[in-house]
Amino acid sequence: MTGNALTVITEKLTSKDMSKQLTVALDLNPDDEAGHREAFKYASSVIAEIAKTQGAEYGDLTKCDPQSICRAVIDAATFKVQIDGRKMAHLESRYDKAVGGPVATLQIDTNGFIAKIKEAHPDAEFKIQPVYKGDDISIKTEGGVQSFDYSSNNPFGKLQDLEGVVVQISYTNGGRMTSDVHTVSRADLNMIASKGKGLAWKDFPLERMKTAALKQAAKWHFRQNSLLQKIIAYDNKNFDLQHQPAAATRSSIIDNINKELQEPEKKEPEVIEAEVVDEPEPEIEMGDYEALKDAGDAAADEGVESYTSWLAGLDAETEKPLIKQHHKDWTKTAKEVDPV
Repeated sequence: MTGNALTVITEKLTSKDMSKQLTVALDLNPDDEAGHREAFKYASSVIAEIAKTQGAEYGDLTKCDPQSICRAVIDAATFKVQIDGRKMAHLESRYDKAVGGPVATLQIDTNGFIAKIKEAHPDAEFKIQPVYKGDDISIKTEGGVQSFDYSSNNPFGKLQDLEGVVVQISYTNGGRMTSDVHTVSRADLNMIASKGKGLAWKDFPLERMKTAALKQAAKWHFRQNSLLQKIIAYDNKNFDLQHQPAAATRSSIIDNINKELQEPEKKEPEVIEAEVVDEPEPEIEMGDYEALKDAGDAAADEGVESYTSWLAGLDAETEKPLIKQHHKDWTKTAKEVDPV
């Protein structure tokens, strides 16, 4: 059964539709063969990780709803994090009441957060230190730069002896070295763990606590990094947080990608900048005007109807503009009929 399930998952992840969605998520060209090769490589690494869980008593991803796996893989590709042996992210099986069975969820790991920060700050360095009872730790500030000194007096400390996690993030910001220390107490970590969902918090609690501490520090230090903030917001879905927005649904990212594939790119109309030059008014030849005026006066002498009829017969491009321009000079005809 699980063998057949792995086959179905493999077919789903390597299908043409999935390949198109992956190329878009990875910012590749869905119409280019090279983009589809990269998408296939990405999907293959995920399939290899799924196969490792096959037959496991807990966390067998081959038992998950295939569509949920596709959604999670698209999400990971959108964030540009790999699901492979580098431990940037992994898939986790979780029971979903709405589906009536296990579904796959994406978990961003510590290495994933660090990789995203290094994309914006290549020289960034991290110290993530669990502190146990009996350990010595001191935080110091020199010239606005924070750091900490740590000495372990309990090298074989157990999880129940954990006091908290200290995170130091150092990086260049605007040409200046910045270094800050962030502390997360055991009480805060316990609160986060109590809201956490999934096997990772049970199987690798210390690793998840280190990730939670790093996320807390990164959320403040890199609040201008929109991609990192999106990843943090996405990862928060792995917690039963009261402030979690209901709009953060599992299908939101894949729906946007499908929309992008279905709708052609809307191009803004091309704007051509040009200098606006006012055309000079045509010079009026007074001889033409005087002749026109004499004819109008003669028609007006015969009465309004005669003058109106004369106006109607004027040329709109050559004769009427003359009357408009010299209307104030028009004598007795202007008093009876407005030629404009």
